[in-house]
Amino acid sequence: MIIPGTKKINTEGQVAIPKKDELFCFCIEQLEQASYLSDFLNSLSIYLPKYVFSHDYLKLHDKRINDGLTKISSIEKAREFLQITKSERVFDSGEFGEFLLHLFATEVKGAHKLATKIQARGSTAMTIPGRDNTFAWRDEKGDIYMLVGEAKTMPKSNDGLRIAQQDLNKFWKSGTIEHEINLASVHIRYEMTEENADIYEAYFIDDNEARAHLNYKNLVFVGYSLDAVKEFISGSLNENDFFKKIHDDLQNSFNNQNALITDSPCSSIYCFVPFESIDDARATFAIINNLCI
Repeated sequence: MIIPGTKKINTEGQVAIPKKDELFCFCIEQLEQASYLSDFLNSLSIYLPKYVFSHDYLKLHDKRINDGLTKISSIEKAREFLQITKSERVFDSGEFGEFLLHLFATEVKGAHKLATKIQARGSTAMTIPGRDNTFAWRDEKGDIYMLVGEAKTMPKSNDGLRIAQQDLNKFWKSGTIEHEINLASVHIRYEMTEENADIYEAYFIDDNEARAHLNYKNLVFVGYSLDAVKEFISGSLNENDFFKKIHDDLQNSFNNQNALITDSPCSSIYCFVPFESIDDARATFAIINNLCI
């Protein structure tokens, strides 16, 4: 599986990471098109409602549309919510990275949303420093995990990895995981289909014996700028050399942040997406969703 509109870059045997961890890397698929960035981000609009709203809210909104009570689509409704972001905060608000983290978790890993920072706007009870989203996930062996997600969009992959890992390490040292589990226990029935809630709910309830079998992993998304993307688009770099530059850049980042990574009490799943310019990507996301005045 891939993040929609991207292709997977193979990193196995190319980038050395801790054995307990997983690494994914994707790049936008249609880089040869002049409008590739806006085409890519426009194509993701259909996923916005599930990022912004709960499963139950969307079910109710669809019913209102079908009953003729509203003509506002779920995408328009999601954009209305996103527009709480002020234009001057386009480059320091995290919605773009958090949205891509959500897509990676749900579309690639098959995880299910529990609690998100965007839904917690204005709530000090729900906004926890050191995590953007949390997800429930069942791995290929059938083990159940709570994924604690952090997203960063930075000019350099090294800085994105460093800051995301620092934030997550602080989160685990803060002792707020019990608060997160309590939030999850409240949100599961709103965020999941009944079938999925039946699978996961017991693992988030205090007095249920399944709780002792709940596992944890970090989920890290880094969107970053890479000159090699521009070189590949211009034709000065062939595909093999393009991939090699991505591999070398990622290896440098993991080498630099090895101490932070090994300091984490949990293993991690990492996802990196290189952009020609991460600032341009954030700005385009803001324009498409009318976040800029």
